[in-house]
Amino acid sequence: HSMVLYEGSVYTFGGFDGRNRYNDVSTMELPAHGAFREGSPMARWELVDGPATRAATGQECPSPRFGHSAVVHGSCMYVFGGWDGHDTLNELWEFNFPSGRWYPVAQRGVVPRPRYRHGCVVIDDSMIVFGGVDKEQHRFNELAELNLNTGVWSKLDVTGEIPTGRTFHKCRVWHGTLYLIGGFDGRRQNDMYRVAMEEGLRQRAAALNRHEPAAPSRDMVPSHCQQESCTCCDMSS
Repeated sequence: HSMVLYEGSVYTFGGFDGRNRYNDVSTMELPAHGAFREGSPMARWELVDGPATRAATGQECPSPRFGHSAVVHGSCMYVFGGWDGHDTLNELWEFNFPSGRWYPVAQRGVVPRPRYRHGCVVIDDSMIVFGGVDKEQHRFNELAELNLNTGVWSKLDVTGEIPTGRTFHKCRVWHGTLYLIGGFDGRRQNDMYRVAMEEGLRQRAAALNRHEPAAPSRDMVPSHCQQESCTCCDMSS
């Protein structure tokens, strides 16, 4: 399943229990001080969106799935891709937290191929996707950007040493920089990459460096940035 944080509560969507796939949304409010203490009231899960609510409203919703990604931008959760038991997906769905309703999002531009078990983050107004695998077990290693204001996808072309196509990796953002670590490309990996997003490049990747313990980092720079004022950082320094 996926889990996101919005205004002090966690929200889960989808998942697989070994037999069934799910497409419900549940939430739990976190303690005000960020810790569960002895004697404090127990946090409780609440079903926000499920079969009963959909039957009453007749709203559209994503199919049951797992291996999808979920991120928060503004007051919405965006769910991309996944596996529904028959096929890999490249749909994009928006869940509006205030209204509790789902909306399919029209996508334009270079839409990523269907996949699941990919990594996904939000940086400013862009959603960045890396990796994943399709139903033919083809692993991807492209970096794709979705402008969440326009619904337009762009492929971020890069040069240099590119991460192998992989699944089960983790992507996180820290101070405008995307970090990618580990995963499975046929072998378990513990390598690490970072993408530094330059302010003047519309969420374009400014540099992608590889770092392994006791080894020099190797640079990977977007080809469209070759003439720009991009800065490559060495994580080993």
